[in-house]
Amino acid sequence: MAVSRAASPQGGGPAIKVKEIRAEALVREALVVPNAVVVQGSVHKQIFWVGVDGTVHHTPETLPFTQMIPVPGARPGMLAQVQSAVEHVAFVLSPDGTTVFQKVLVRSSAVAAELQTISIRTGTGPLVRVEEFIGQASAQRTVASQHALASPAVKLTEVRATLEAVTPSAGTDTVTVTGLLHYQIFYVGTDGRQHHQSAQAPFEVVAAVPGSRPGDHATVSLAIVNLEPTLVDPTTVDVASLLGGTVVVSRPRDVSVVAGEGPVLKLAQLVGEAPVTAGDTADLVLSRQPAAVTGVVTTIGSVTARVHLGQVFISGTLVYRVDYVDAGTGEMRSESFTEPFSVAVDVPGAAAGMDASVQLDVTATVFELVAPSTVRVTGTLSGSVVVTQLVLLPVEPGTDLTILAEVVVGTGTSQVLVERPVPIVPVAPEVLERVIRVEELAPVRAQSLVQALVPLPQPAVKIKDVRGEARLLGVEQFGPRALGVRGVLHLEVFVVGTDDIMHHVAFDQPFQILVSVPGPVGPDFRLELSIEKILPRLAQDGRAVSVVAVVRVSGGTASSRQVPVVLDILGADVTIDRIRARADLVQGEASLQHEVRGTVTLSPPAAPSVPVQVEAQPAGFSVQVGNGQALVLGTVRAALTYSAADGTLHRATAELPVELAVALPGVRPGMTPYLTVTVTGARATPAPGGASAEVAVQLSLLVKVTERVVLDLITDVRGPAVVSVERQTVLLDVVDDGVPYPVPVTIVTHVTLASDPLAVPPAAAAGPR
Repeated sequence: MAVSRAASPQGGGPAIKVKEIRAEALVREALVVPNAVVVQGSVHKQIFWVGVDGTVHHTPETLPFTQMIPVPGARPGMLAQVQSAVEHVAFVLSPDGTTVFQKVLVRSSAVAAELQTISIRTGTGPLVRVEEFIGQASAQRTVASQHALASPAVKLTEVRATLEAVTPSAGTDTVTVTGLLHYQIFYVGTDGRQHHQSAQAPFEVVAAVPGSRPGDHATVSLAIVNLEPTLVDPTTVDVASLLGGTVVVSRPRDVSVVAGEGPVLKLAQLVGEAPVTAGDTADLVLSRQPAAVTGVVTTIGSVTARVHLGQVFISGTLVYRVDYVDAGTGEMRSESFTEPFSVAVDVPGAAAGMDASVQLDVTATVFELVAPSTVRVTGTLSGSVVVTQLVLLPVEPGTDLTILAEVVVGTGTSQVLVERPVPIVPVAPEVLERVIRVEELAPVRAQSLVQALVPLPQPAVKIKDVRGEARLLGVEQFGPRALGVRGVLHLEVFVVGTDDIMHHVAFDQPFQILVSVPGPVGPDFRLELSIEKILPRLAQDGRAVSVVAVVRVSGGTASSRQVPVVLDILGADVTIDRIRARADLVQGEASLQHEVRGTVTLSPPAAPSVPVQVEAQPAGFSVQVGNGQALVLGTVRAALTYSAADGTLHRATAELPVELAVALPGVRPGMTPYLTVTVTGARATPAPGGASAEVAVQLSLLVKVTERVVLDLITDVRGPAVVSVERQTVLLDVVDDGVPYPVPVTIVTHVTLASDPLAVPPAAAAGPR
């Protein structure tokens, strides 16, 4: 039993009665072990009790729990789905009102499954959404990269490699897998000390999967098969990494499956579908006064859906790009704005706990200039929402359709009694805040029409298909605010000839697009090309195909910043909306001043009583993260300019080593460090005789350590306790949104609450004692 002690009289206690206890079970992690699934979670309780002052007080409590659910046949590496719920909460208040005895019974069910391709029969039966198997292929590539070391090395001791940001993308008959190889290079320097340096190398692996097309779902299992590092010279490391794996392509499809005595599959049964129409009107204030607004491009940022009884609540963001002519300079400018939207859609049969998928398109954008620098924009969306429910269905094997599905290996249930002594004290409303580090992209976008005339080897009677790909060849800066983007439009033209035979022609059309940018681009600038639409037309004589392609240029310059986030609100009667996203949580941060000293030999000696000028700059700094601390290693290069006794100027240089341990409680190996080093001052004091000088360099260091975690971030909070809410729109990697890149999400960054929103008048707390 969980024993909780009531508050002191100062806080309203002892308790007269316990009004209610609300409890919910949250699953944090599920681990598949042989023949079982281990579940780790927590029970969050809110205890409402009436004190001797006649006021209802509130005490929050979170209890962790761990349980093992027997699942015969389960093996490590399988997929597990766990659902936990509070079945019963029992509590008894002691006669003296100082102790409440609680028991919380949690029931959990687990399903262990394995992803397989399986052939089934279709026909009469439940309508489900499946992933039709298109094909699979092996993917292999050797990635060679060269990395410069910050300081000379005698030998390499170890090179570790991990794969990051692995993203598969389906194309026409191919799947392209992109990502980053993150290296940790350990080496012994000429100073005899162990050094560490991080490096990255982008990679791209292309696998041929006949039948795949853009929009298909691609999954990849990629691993580093072999790693061969070579120390080419004291400051250069070559690394050859052999990547290997499997790519599987599937396509969503709604079918009726025949139930039978075959394998049990985890399937999404269709509950209902409804059209969606939404809109947003916003007044956008431009940073400069426009002479004319030339256009507004609307794109969908993020979309989330929550299922309620008979209804789906859809919310998200719209990104407006306003193109206008600057009234002051006459230059073309673009500014982007992110605005939220929401809509409730009735879906009969929908219920809480079901899943919803949303498909939306921007159907119209209307804008007008309502003030000298204010544009009123209305964006209209339309699409559909589909509600599904997870079912375990035995299917009839057959040859009608091959799908990629989770085949159930076993199921199981288990109960656990959660209990722990916890003091009951009334708590003031509390907002739990942390800080995350987010990447940002100053957007650059443009569209252009590329025309091509594709000659045919013989006359054709009709066009069967035209496929295209825009390939980037190079980028050239034209002035401070323009880029010339060079590319080639690769076309695959399929026509039916006069001989009734299919003919194929490949054709490359070079092009160049002029793109406006906010300023000169740097090394973090990213750019990619895509084709939005292809319009082919057969010439009258049938000897050529005219193609007009709408090519889109998108990209921008990456930067980062810190953003406060609200993770939870305790002790307040509020309603919270959340979104689950991967983010870099700041686990440790320190700002400090450090002085580096060293002796520099002066040859010839410096003249007496003549000041020595010092220039210093940091070079080759790195950070090694340990348990509770970060080790900063690096070098400061100092250059001294001085006058000799004969009046001639001379220059002497030296490298001053830096090794500094910074205490950061809570950090551990494997986290990602960031370091900023700035020289704030330097001085040199010549020794008697001028043959050497004592150098002192003052450094300002900012050390930051982050960890990539999954957070349930708050997107909205409302209730009588809320006084004000602050929000920011940031780029986040949303979990299970089907988008392989970060999208704009508006999150809550600060909440101001009333001082005691849980206190209610005595009459409201009245009741049988």
